[in-house]
Amino acid sequence: TVEVEITEPTTIICPPPAIARVECFRDIPAAFDDIFEFIAAGGGITGGCEIDSVSFGYTEEWSIANCPRVLTRTYFIDVVCDGTRETISCENVIVIDDETPPEMVCPDTLFVTGTDPLPAKFGTFAEFQDAFGDAWDNCGIVEESFDLIDDYFVNDGPLTEIHYRIYEIADSCNNTAECRHVIVVTRDADLTIDCPEDL
Repeated sequence: TVEVEITEPTTIICPPPAIARVECFRDIPAAFDDIFEFIAAGGGITGGCEIDSVSFGYTEEWSIANCPRVLTRTYFIDVVCDGTRETISCENVIVIDDETPPEMVCPDTLFVTGTDPLPAKFGTFAEFQDAFGDAWDNCGIVEESFDLIDDYFVNDGPLTEIHYRIYEIADSCNNTAECRHVIVVTRDADLTIDCPEDL
């Protein structure tokens, strides 16, 4: 009778969850630097082969798409089975997807009287903030996305115009917010016009 010893294949199991979801890049969990951190977080290695703990490491691969963005971490380690060295690995997938839109507040209503000109439109987010407007987002805003998307006025009686300027800003996942800046223009009631003499 010949006895054959069957060695159980050695496998590596990544810590849970297999797929993690976060909104912001700052929320991405740190990678495990060694096999001890890996196991303490719930990972494991099963089987009867000898483990080379020094060979533990990981690689990272990013998806091309911007939102959602996918980070795949592949953890690996070398094991020696019956004198043969091989590398085993497992994957943790992290999905970064910001679904929360920014918030935006326009400066207070402006009042223009007489012959004073309309104030200039805000060309940059910095100018917008200087006038006490602001915007914020859970993952940060893209200041370069700041834009004036509409500009119109309505008459509110013979001497008053109400101007509306709609500004917009986006976050890194192109979620947008907008606000309406109001400018009230009131002309002098005592303005007069002289017609030519009667013919």
